[in-house]
Amino acid sequence: MLSLRMLGILMLMFLLCDADSLCPDSINPLRLDPPEVIGKYGDTVLVNCSSSEEYLDGMVLKLGNTNHNDDDDENFISESLSLSDWSVKAECRINLNETVECSRELGITIYKTPDTVTLYGVDGAPMVEGAEYTLDCHVNNVAPVQKLTVIWYRDNEMFSTETFNENTVTPVNVSSSLRVTADRHHNGALFRCEAELHLGPELNLTTASLSYPAVVHYGPLIKNCSGPFSGLEDEFRLDMLPCHIDGNPPPTVQWYYQNMEIGADELLKRQDSGEYTVVFKNAIRRSHSSIDITIEYRPSFACNDHYEVKEGDFSQTLCEPEGLPRPNITWLKDGEVIPTPQRWTRHDSGSYSLRATNKHGTATHALDLDVLYCPLILTPAEVVVRFGDPVSVNCSTASTTDFLGMSWEASAGGTGFEDKSSLTWTVEKVDEWDIKPQCYMTRRNGKQCFMTPDITVYKTPDTVTLSGVDGAPMVEGAEYTLDCHVNNVAPVQKLTVIWYRDNEMFSTETFNENTVTPVNVSSSLRVTADRHHNGELFRCEAELHLGPELNLTTASLSYPAVVHYGPSFACNDHYEVKEGDFSQTLCEPEGLPRPNITWLKDGEVIPTPQRWTRHDSGSYSLRATNKHGTATHALDLDVLYCPLILTPAEVVVRFGDPVSVNCSTASTTDFLGMSWEASAGGTGFEDKSSLTWTVEKVDEWDIKPQCYMTRRNGKQCFMTPDITVYKTPDTVTLSGVDGAPMVEGAEYTLDCHVNNVAPVQKLTVIWYRDNEMFSTETFNENTVTPVNVSSSLRVTADRHRNGELFRCEAELQLGPELNLTTASLSYPAVVHYGPLIKNCSGPFSGLEDEFRLDMLPCHIDGNPPPTVQWYYQNMEIGADELLKRQDSGEYTVVFKNAIGRNHSSIDITIEYRPSFACNDHYEVKEGDFSQTLCEPEGLPRPNITWLKDGEVIPTPQRWTRHDSGSYSLRATNKHGTATHALYLDVLYCPLILTPAEVVVRFGDPVSVNCSTASTTDFLGMGWEASAGGTGFEDKSFLTWTVEKVDEWDIKPQCYMTRRNGKQCFMTPDITVYKTPDTVTLSGVDGAPMVEGAEYTLDCHVNNVAPVQKLTVIWYRDNEKFSTETFDEKTVTPVSVSSSLRVTADRHRNGALFRCEAELHLGPELNLTTASLSYPAVVLYGPLIKNCSGPPSVLEDEFRLDMLPCHADGNPPPTVQWYYQNTEIGADKLLRRQDSGKYTAVFKNDFGRNQSSIDITIEYGPSFTCNDYYEVREDGSSQTTCEPEGLPRPNIIWLKDGEVIPTPQRWTRHDSGNYSLRATNKHGTATHALYLDVLYAPVLQEGNDTPDVVLGENVTFPCSAEGNPPPEIQWNYKYMPNTKLTETTGRRQRNITITGATSTNTGVYICTATNEFGTMTRAVTLVVKEKSGRNPSKLIWLLLLLLLFIPIIYLIVRCRQKKRGEYNFVPSRATDGSDIPLTPTSNGVKT
Repeated sequence: MLSLRMLGILMLMFLLCDADSLCPDSINPLRLDPPEVIGKYGDTVLVNCSSSEEYLDGMVLKLGNTNHNDDDDENFISESLSLSDWSVKAECRINLNETVECSRELGITIYKTPDTVTLYGVDGAPMVEGAEYTLDCHVNNVAPVQKLTVIWYRDNEMFSTETFNENTVTPVNVSSSLRVTADRHHNGALFRCEAELHLGPELNLTTASLSYPAVVHYGPLIKNCSGPFSGLEDEFRLDMLPCHIDGNPPPTVQWYYQNMEIGADELLKRQDSGEYTVVFKNAIRRSHSSIDITIEYRPSFACNDHYEVKEGDFSQTLCEPEGLPRPNITWLKDGEVIPTPQRWTRHDSGSYSLRATNKHGTATHALDLDVLYCPLILTPAEVVVRFGDPVSVNCSTASTTDFLGMSWEASAGGTGFEDKSSLTWTVEKVDEWDIKPQCYMTRRNGKQCFMTPDITVYKTPDTVTLSGVDGAPMVEGAEYTLDCHVNNVAPVQKLTVIWYRDNEMFSTETFNENTVTPVNVSSSLRVTADRHHNGELFRCEAELHLGPELNLTTASLSYPAVVHYGPSFACNDHYEVKEGDFSQTLCEPEGLPRPNITWLKDGEVIPTPQRWTRHDSGSYSLRATNKHGTATHALDLDVLYCPLILTPAEVVVRFGDPVSVNCSTASTTDFLGMSWEASAGGTGFEDKSSLTWTVEKVDEWDIKPQCYMTRRNGKQCFMTPDITVYKTPDTVTLSGVDGAPMVEGAEYTLDCHVNNVAPVQKLTVIWYRDNEMFSTETFNENTVTPVNVSSSLRVTADRHRNGELFRCEAELQLGPELNLTTASLSYPAVVHYGPLIKNCSGPFSGLEDEFRLDMLPCHIDGNPPPTVQWYYQNMEIGADELLKRQDSGEYTVVFKNAIGRNHSSIDITIEYRPSFACNDHYEVKEGDFSQTLCEPEGLPRPNITWLKDGEVIPTPQRWTRHDSGSYSLRATNKHGTATHALYLDVLYCPLILTPAEVVVRFGDPVSVNCSTASTTDFLGMGWEASAGGTGFEDKSFLTWTVEKVDEWDIKPQCYMTRRNGKQCFMTPDITVYKTPDTVTLSGVDGAPMVEGAEYTLDCHVNNVAPVQKLTVIWYRDNEKFSTETFDEKTVTPVSVSSSLRVTADRHRNGALFRCEAELHLGPELNLTTASLSYPAVVLYGPLIKNCSGPPSVLEDEFRLDMLPCHADGNPPPTVQWYYQNTEIGADKLLRRQDSGKYTAVFKNDFGRNQSSIDITIEYGPSFTCNDYYEVREDGSSQTTCEPEGLPRPNIIWLKDGEVIPTPQRWTRHDSGNYSLRATNKHGTATHALYLDVLYAPVLQEGNDTPDVVLGENVTFPCSAEGNPPPEIQWNYKYMPNTKLTETTGRRQRNITITGATSTNTGVYICTATNEFGTMTRAVTLVVKEKSGRNPSKLIWLLLLLLLFIPIIYLIVRCRQKKRGEYNFVPSRATDGSDIPLTPTSNGVKT
C-alpha cells in the first residue's frame, strides 16, 4: 500500500511541474495574413490564419461574434471579414496541449474620409490690416479622428497643422481654428485647409476645402515718390510722376501747392517750382508725401547789343542767359569758338556771338564789346593773402610821353603823388577784409585813370564739425540729414564743402553769397539709411579754392554710421547635422540690433536647441525678431546618428582626475561588436553590447576617445563623448594704476590676469565694483590647453568711485550646476580730484566781534584734502579773525590741491548792535522830515520807537509847530537795544502849503497853493522858482503852477514878508519821477545752467528816477524771494542793475525768473515795471524715481515699459534695459522663462544712473497631461498629473462632479473618471483623465480539502479578481470523468468530476496570473470509500499529502525562478510606484 502512495506522490509532482505552461510570442505558432487590416468602412477583407504546429484540441478564427473552426485539420482557416462594424474584432486561437492556449489578434483600422471639408472666413467682410481674425476648418463625419491631421495652406505654402487626441473609432465632426493677423501682403492670398488621414506609411488620404480668398483692406502706402523731381515748362504735369500708391480700397489722390489744391493734369510753369504735397486716402487711413519739384526751361537771352567794359573786369556777369538747368555758355568770335573770357583785356574789343545751351535747347545772341583801359601794369594783378599776413603790389606804366606821375590811394599803405613810373603799395599786416587799393596815373592833360588789383583776403575755418543723428542709430529705409558746420571762414564764395563716405567723394556744395568777411555756413546731406552703410565713415571737408595751385582744406572728424535694420535670413532649406553637434551656427539671421531667434516645431515655440539629438529630426520654423521687424524661415533638419549610447555623453573632468564612460547599444540584430579607441584606455574589439572606457588619471588636454560599433555589413560608426578637461587658474590678479592714484576725468585701464586656466572658451571674467557686477568678458579662443589671459576694463575716474573696491572673478562655466570661481584680491580705487565747493553760495551774515570765516557752512570735497585761503579786497585774511562792521563785503575763498583749484565769492555782512551818536538838542523847521534827525547805527537797521512823557508815540513824519518838547528814542534790532534822550525845538513860518508833498511825473503839470492864516504880521508873499515864480504880491493866498515839469531837482519856495521886514519861507517836497524805459533780465549767455554750478542773473533797469525810491524785486514762479534797494541820493534818471546769485538745481528747471522795478512814491502810489520772464534751463544727470518694480507680473501681458520707472534728467535721459547682461527691448512682452533680474540704465550727457529690479513672470495654470493613466495599487499619487503655473496652482480632485480629498495612495477602488481643477490667482484650468488602478490577482477563498464519497459528483470553483483581469489555469491529472468549464472571460474556471473514483484523488492547483503577480491555491481531493471501509488508509494518505505539499510548493517556486518570471505577493505591490511593470521574457523586461 505504501508503494501506491509513493506513485501518487510522483504523479502529483509531474503535474505540478507543468502547471506554469504559457504561450510567449517566441513559441506562438499562429500567423495572421495580413497581420493588420486598414479598410474603408463597408469593405470586405480576407483574413487567413495558419499554424506551424500540430494542435490537440482544434484551431478557431473568431471574426466578430462568429467562430470559424478548422474542420479539415489543415492548420489553416481563411474567412472574409466585413468592415461594417466600427468596433469589430478578429482573433485566432489554438490549444497546444491540455493547458496551453495561444492566440493572435488582428489589428483593424476602419476609416472613413470626410463627407465635407469646409473653410469659413470672416463673415463676408474684408479684413483690416493689423487686426486678428479666425479662420475655421470644419471636417464632417471622419474616422478615426486620431489619425487625422488638418493642414493649413496659404497660396500652396503649408504653414500650420493640427492633430486630434481623441481615441474614438466611430466618425466624428471636428474643427480646426487658425488665428491670422491681416497684412497687406496677404490680400488676395488663397487660404485652404486639407484633412489628411495618416493610415500608414504609404496610405495618406486627403480631402481639401475650397480656397478662401483673403480680402485685406489697408491704408495707402506711397512708393517711388520721395523725389526730388524735375520736368520741362509747359510739358510737365503732376500725373506724370512715378508716384505709386498701394492701398485697398484704392485711395483717392489730391495734390497741394502752397496749401492750395492743384489739378494733377495742369501744365506747370517755371514759377511753379517748389514743394508739393500729395495726399492719398481711403476708408482705412490717410497718407501724404511732400516732394520737391523743379520746373526746368529752355535757354533765352535778354541782353543789350553793345557793352563798354573796363580792362580787368570779370566777364561772367556781362550777359547772362536764363535757363534751367543753368545753360552752358559758348563764346564765338569771327564764327570760331573761343575760350570763355575771365577778365577783359584791351585786346578783347570786337564783335561776339554767345550761344547758351542746356538739355532742353539752345539760344544765341550777338553783341559788340568796347574794352576801356588805363595804361598801367599791376604786378601781380591778382593777389591771395591770409588775413594778418603782409601784402604788396607794384604799379608801373610803359607810357612816358603822356605821363605826369602816379600814386597809391588806400586805407593803409597809400603813397601820395610821385613823379615815378613805378610805385609799390605795401601793407605789413592785412587787417581789412575788403581792402581795395587803387593805383592812379595822371596824364599831361590833367585827366586821371586808375587800376585796382584783385585782392582776395582769406581765412581758413576755425572748426569743421559734422553733426549726425543725435547719437541714435539710423533705421534702414528712413531718411536722415547730416550737417557740416564750417565756422568763421572767408571768403565763402570760394568755399566748397565736399562729402566723403569711406574716402569716396559723393557730394559737393558751393555757396553763392558774395561776402568778404568771415561767416559760419552749413552744408546738409540727405542720406537714406541702408544696411550696407552700417559702419561706414562719413566726413566733410571745407576746401577754399583760392587759385589754380592753392586749395586749402580743413576736414571734420569722421562720423561712423550706425544703421539698424530688420531681420532677414539667407539660409538653406535643408540641413544635415550630426548628433551632438552644437546648433547655434546652423542658420544665423542678419539684423541690427542682433535679432532674437525663436525656434518653432509644429507651430509651437520650443526651447532653442543646444546640441542635436536623434529625436530632433524634422521640420522647423525660425523666427528672428528685433525692434525693427520679424523674419521667418522654414527648414528641414536631418540628424544623423550612430545607434550607440554613451553614459555619460558629456563629461567634465579635472586634469589629473580619473574618468570613465560606458558605451552600449540597444541594437542586437545589426551588431557584430564594439571597441574603444583612445590614446589611453582603449579596449580593442569585443563581441559585447556594453563596454566601458576608463582612465585612472587624465593627463591629456585634448582627450577624444571614440566608441566604434561594427555592423553586420562590416561598416562602422562611432560616437565621441564630449569631454571637457579643465583646470582652475593658478592665480587671478588685478593690476591697477602702477600704485599711483587716479585723477578724476582721466581714463585708466585695470587688468585682470588669469594664469594657467583651461579651457579658456569656458571662461568668463566678471568685474565687480563694491560687489556689484558691472562688466563681463568671454574669450573666443578655442583651445584646450591652459593659457594665460587678461581682461581689461576701461574706467573713467570719478570722485564718487574713490574708495570703491574693484575685483575680478574668473568663472569656469562647465555645466548647469558646475561653475568654478577664482577671485582676485580687491583693488581699492584711490581717485584724486579737484576741490568741489558745497553750501558756500551765501550771502551770509554774522555779529561783530563774534563772527569768524571758519564758522561758515562752506564744505569742500577734494582728494587730497584741499588747503583753504580767504581773501578780502585782494588781501589774505585769516579764517579765525573776528570781523568788524567795516569788514562787510565780498570775500573770496580759494581751495586748492594738487589736482586743481576752485574758488567761491561770498557776500558777508557783519551786523552789529544799535547805538546812538546824536545831540541832546535839535532845532528843526516846521515841515522838515523827521527821519534824518537822529539816526542810530546798527545792522540790521534798527527799528526806532519814539516816546514822549514815557509813552510810545507814532513815529513823526514831518515836524509841526506842536511837536516841540522832550523825547526819548529807542533803537532795536535782533542783536540788542539802545536809548537816547533829546529836546526838540520846532521853528516855523506861519505859511500853509497845499499840498505840502507832491509826486509828479517828469513832463506833467504841477501846482502848489501857499496861504497864511496870519494877517496881523503880514505884508505879502511870493513864489520864487526857476519856473512858475509869481513875484511879490499883497495876497494871503498864492498858487505856484508849472504846465510841464522839465527839471529834476525843482525846488520852488513860498516866502512871506513880516511887518518888520523879515522873511520866512517854506518849500514843498516835490518828487519828480520817471518809470524805467526798460527792465531786462539777462541770464547765462543763452547757455543752459548745469546743476551744482553758480550763476548770476542781472536785472537792468534803464533810465529811472529817483533811484532812492526804487526797489528791485526778484520773483521765481511768482514767488518773491529777494529784493534790493539803492542808496544813491540822485534825482536825475540813472540806469542801475541788480544781481542775483543762484545755484543751479534740478528743481529749478523750467522755473520762470523775473524782476520788477517798483517805485515807492507814497502810501498809495507804487509804480511797477516788470521784465520778461527768463525760463531757467538746468541740465542735470538722471535721478531714478519709482523703480522698485512689482514683485510679480502676468505672462504675455507685461512689458518693461509698463513699469513706473521714471528718470528725471535734462536733457531727457535715454533708457536701456538689460537682462543677463544683454540688451532687451522695453516693448517686449515677457514670458515665463524671462523671470529674473533686470537692470535699467538711464544716461545723458551729465551722468548715468541705474536700478536693478527682480521681476517674476507668473502665469495661469495649464495641464500637459495624458487622458489615461495606469497606476499601481498603493502607489503614490503626487506625480500622476502635475499642472504648470505660477504661483504654484492648488489642485482639487473631482469624481462624478463632486470634490474629493486629494488621494494619497491608490487603492483598487480608485479606478474611474476624474477631473482635476488647478487654480491660482491668474485663472483656473481643468483636465479630465481616466485612472486605471492595477493590482495583482486575489483568489476567492474555498474548501481546500474537500472529501467526496466514491461515485459522487464534485465541483472545484476557482475565481479571482485583479487588474488587468487575471487568467485562471488549473493544473491537474486529466481523467475522462473530469470536465473544465470557463465563465466570465477566464476569471472563473471550474473543475467538475462526475462519479469520483480513487483515480481522481490528488492535488488540483488553481493559478491566477496577470502582469503584476501570480496567486496559487491547491485543492486536495480525497475520495472516500463507501461506509464500511477502513478509514485508516485514507488518513495515512492525507498525512503524506500534507507532508509533501510544502515540498511541492518549493519545487514550483524554484522552476518559476529559473524561467526568469516574476511572482508578486497578491495582497499588495511593494515598490510604491505608479508605473506598471512590463511583462518579462528570459529574465529581461520587454
